Amino acid sequence: MQEAQIYISHILDSGCAFAARTDDGSQTFVPPSVIKASGVDEGDIVAAKLIPNTHPNNASTPWVAVHVAKPANSVSAPVKNEASLDERAYEAVADLFLATTSEVSKEVGTDVHLAHNALLRLFKAGRVAKADVYARADQERASYCIWALDPKDFLGETTNE
Repeated sequence: MQEAQIYISHILDSGCAFAARTDDGSQTFVPPSVIKASGVDEGDIVAAKLIPNTHPNNASTPWVAVHVAKPANSVSAPVKNEASLDERAYEAVADLFLATTSEVSKEVGTDVHLAHNALLRLFKAGRVAKADVYARADQERASYCIWALDPKDFLGETTNE
């Protein structure tokens, strides 16, 4: 077992995550149970206990995290910054009515990944609605996401009220 710091880059809808070691950049798989138990979020840098990935298709992901934890010296200031970014993202969705992640990132003046993380936190909190848009039926991932304050906003104006 190795100990390393990892950067949580993606948390999938299934609850599992992918991360990169901060020392060598190698890919790490983080099972849903580890994510749930730790309470980490996309964008976090955490201490991890890693074992070699024995899955047959492990060429691009050589590690599996069996435990992750935020560093003990974490302070509450980043939470305030996240809350501020979350509120700015919420206001951007409200102003734009329907918005892609890219549009929200431009509106709040941050990169797409940070905006996406803020929007996901808002979505998990039930404050915004999300629609995944696929350009083709054979895609595994959505081409882009559209965000709104209410799911009914995706329907446009209705005449049956």
